Amino acid sequence: MTGNEMSWENTIKTLSALQRKSVPTPGVSKTISTGDIDGSVAAIGDGAQVIIVQALSAADQARQRENSDQQKLALAVAEQAKTLNRQASAAPHAAQVKNNPYKYLHHHELADFPLFFGRDTLVERLLANLTCNDSLCRLAVLHGDAGMGKSSLLAAGLMPELVADQHLPIFVRVTDQPLSNRIKRSLVRNLDTTEFLKDASLHDFLQQAAAMLPDDKHIFILLDQFETFFETPISARSQFINELERCLFDSQGRDHWLISLRSALVGHLSTFEPHIPFPAANSLALPPLTTDEAQAAILNPARLGGITFTDELLTALLSDLGEDAVDPARLQMVCYTLTSGLSPGIRQVTLDDYQRVGRISGILRDHLKLVLTYNLPAEDRSDAWQTLATIAEVPGGSLTVTELVERLKTYGIGPARSGELIKKLENNWLVRSNEQKYYLASESLLTPVKEWSQQRAALVQARAEGLRQLERVRSSALRGMLGGMFGFSLAYLLVLSTQFFDRSLLLWSAAYRTLPGALAGLLLVLFVDVALASYHGPHRRLRWLTGGLAGATGFSLALLLHALLNSINQPLALVRIGLEGVVWGAAAGLSTVWVLSSNLPIWKSLPLAAAICGLVLWLTEPIGQAFIRPRLQAGEGQVGWLVLAAGALMPALIVFAAALGRSIEPKDGN
Repeated sequence: MTGNEMSWENTIKTLSALQRKSVPTPGVSKTISTGDIDGSVAAIGDGAQVIIVQALSAADQARQRENSDQQKLALAVAEQAKTLNRQASAAPHAAQVKNNPYKYLHHHELADFPLFFGRDTLVERLLANLTCNDSLCRLAVLHGDAGMGKSSLLAAGLMPELVADQHLPIFVRVTDQPLSNRIKRSLVRNLDTTEFLKDASLHDFLQQAAAMLPDDKHIFILLDQFETFFETPISARSQFINELERCLFDSQGRDHWLISLRSALVGHLSTFEPHIPFPAANSLALPPLTTDEAQAAILNPARLGGITFTDELLTALLSDLGEDAVDPARLQMVCYTLTSGLSPGIRQVTLDDYQRVGRISGILRDHLKLVLTYNLPAEDRSDAWQTLATIAEVPGGSLTVTELVERLKTYGIGPARSGELIKKLENNWLVRSNEQKYYLASESLLTPVKEWSQQRAALVQARAEGLRQLERVRSSALRGMLGGMFGFSLAYLLVLSTQFFDRSLLLWSAAYRTLPGALAGLLLVLFVDVALASYHGPHRRLRWLTGGLAGATGFSLALLLHALLNSINQPLALVRIGLEGVVWGAAAGLSTVWVLSSNLPIWKSLPLAAAICGLVLWLTEPIGQAFIRPRLQAGEGQVGWLVLAAGALMPALIVFAAALGRSIEPKDGN
């Protein structure tokens, strides 16, 4: 039998059966005791039963008057009461909570009222704020920080008391949908089939719904997560405020309103004025748990599951959780983790168990990793972390499915993959949903998620830096190759210009010399650039060693390759040429390090370095004779001064090419 579609024959049978039962007198107050599960469930059931009988009676009268909409509304009220009764009847007993009696990061639902401890005083105060005879009690405000348990207080603390006292609570999680329409649909599921009720004002709708209740019983509209209301368009907000004003200023009204939101947004209620003066006048702050309340929230659920905490552990827990200011979300997380870690057959949690998991700091730091490690396969973990981080980086931490999927696309996570991850995270109690909006199950998760984001950002930055360094190395190699190619070929042309009869042959031969020049320039600039970037402070001397070795290696290989191209293959001659390259290259390497690390402008340092390199080649050329070719020499011209110029030209071009890549960087004189 479902709400408005319930057949009339079944309605009459249900009404007759209920009327034959002993129904408590309307108005008799019921007391909910979490220690007496069966008695509390019975009290809630009796209260709901009175509402059902009254609503079905009203439905029968509406049928006789042929008022279809009134009949549907009455049946909806009866169905709402039956739903509340079914939820309360599903309350867990000892056998059901044996594995773990804590909610972790889920809020308590109506069926969880036997596990909801530590807020008895707050429930009494909230009831008093909502049910006093003063007209001010028609609107109350409950506010607190995220994770303080506002939703749990409403669902598992307040609603059972209201139902047991034969009132009708309507629990509404506020979304971006029009609030008046959402309130109606929370009671009448098929609102579109009742044109009159659909078009009726919220005031008239609630007035008619209240008429289906026993005399002197009221409807309580509990608006949870009301901060979302302030994100809706101004026109939608104004419409609801106007309707709320009409409800509150009807002295005969039987509707009471409770707004639950974060403390930081209580000031936004001032936008209700002047329609509703002092909207936050009847407000109640939801503080952290006191020591006694925290102790009750720790021990009583454990007792229902047959679990005990040692005195030493309880003392340590209360101390770590904050003594007289305990965050309920942290308490649930810690207790859930401890009881989940019990070995089969073990029903006592000890201080050693707590120490083993790193106490509260270890639990808060690692619980996300533990959940992801045990419940998700390895290929899902990184993307799951990224999904949590994406939700956490949004102010207010709430994203629609579409928004979340679009943001995850930027990280290479496709829509199908996103949907799969979101479902897994929700099943593992890491995210919660509210009308297709997703947010972290508790703000206590923000710290480890942000730590992961920072670590990931550092990895991304390191990767970017690695790519930048790779690009720098590639640039250094290219610049060195170009400098060496031009330098060596020009030096060859300069020195050998007087030693060839056929100038066309000289040009062709010089073209081949770009290869040894490229090799020398590549090795020299590459290693010097890396040395300058790597060695600082007391390790600066390694720059000189690296530069000298790089130059010696590169230039000796270049001259040997040059000799082979000249068909010189005598071992002794090759050794002499190699040694010439070592000395010339060492001078070029040391000069390159000096020019690139000196505070002198390049136009001052480069000529001196080039002159030194030229002088070194001029002094070593008579020994190695890498450039003098007696067999091809034309005439008696002296080439000594040309060797000097060539020895300066090639290193000068290489150093200049290296300096081009570092022109925008500050000189390192430290």
